[in-house]
This record gives sequence, C-alpha cells and structure tokens, in this order.
Amino acid sequence: MDSISKTCDRAKVLIMEDDMDMRAMMNNALEERGYNVRTAESAIEGLEIMRGWRPDLVLLDVMMPGMDGLEALHEIKNDQTLKSTPVVMVSIMSDMKTKMSSFLAGARRYITKPFIAEELAAEVRNTLRQTANTRMTMGKALCDEDADLTFEAEAAGLFE
Repeated sequence: MDSISKTCDRAKVLIMEDDMDMRAMMNNALEERGYNVRTAESAIEGLEIMRGWRPDLVLLDVMMPGMDGLEALHEIKNDQTLKSTPVVMVSIMSDMKTKMSSFLAGARRYITKPFIAEELAAEVRNTLRQTANTRMTMGKALCDEDADLTFEAEAAGLFE
C-alpha cells in the first residue's frame, strides 16, 4: 500500500447535510468503505464539530436552513485552523453561478444531487488522494488560486 492510500484509510469525513435521508445515505456509503464519519444537520453544528474533531474532508450541502453552505464555506476558509480542510459541496443546484461561487470560495469539488453511493465514495477518495499528494509534494497546505478563477469566471460572463 502506498503512502497516499495509507493517508486515505480511516480518513475522518464530516457530512453537513440537513436532509435526514440524504445524510443517512451519505453516512452509510462512507462508513461501509471504512471512513470514520460524523454528521451534522446544520452548518453551525458542523462548524462546532470541525473545531473539535478536525476532519480530513467535509461534505457540505449548499442549501441549508440558517447558515447556508456557502456561508459555512467562507467561515471554514477564513479560519486559520480549518482553512486547509478540503470541502466538497453537494447540492441539487446545478447552475454554473452556484458552482463557480463554491469554487471561488474554496470548494475542491462540487457534486450534484441526486448521486449514487459509488460516485460519492469516488469523489471522497479522489479528493483525499489529491490533497495528500499535493501536501506531500508541496510540503504545505494547498495553494489559493482565487484570483485566476475569478478572472476566468468574469471572462466567461458568469457573474453578469
């Protein structure tokens, strides 16, 4: 087993999802594959869990009551202790503006609901592997390339 695979074994994944059925499906799909999973039904609860548990990856629903996923993502990326945690957004919203807003705020990936358990597991595995590989290669947290993404998004007319 290579060092990247070792990094992904028993990885800690936090699911922030307000829908009970979706949260349960995501939890089961990842626990069955050996991940250490915790769940939160709100962004506020999820942020509290993050600060104490320090997950390796967060799955974050965009549309939640109270603080929505994009607000939570901004909180994560503005917190010195949490900002290097990779975040995968999950949402029924498939419009480009929401996706680009997620990427510009710091999301690593965006999964559109509905999805199957295998797709979710593949996205989690790939994100963890990419994060581990990047950190091993660079010896530090991931680089922030918001300026380039913003320029490309504006050039494509996504924020008009």
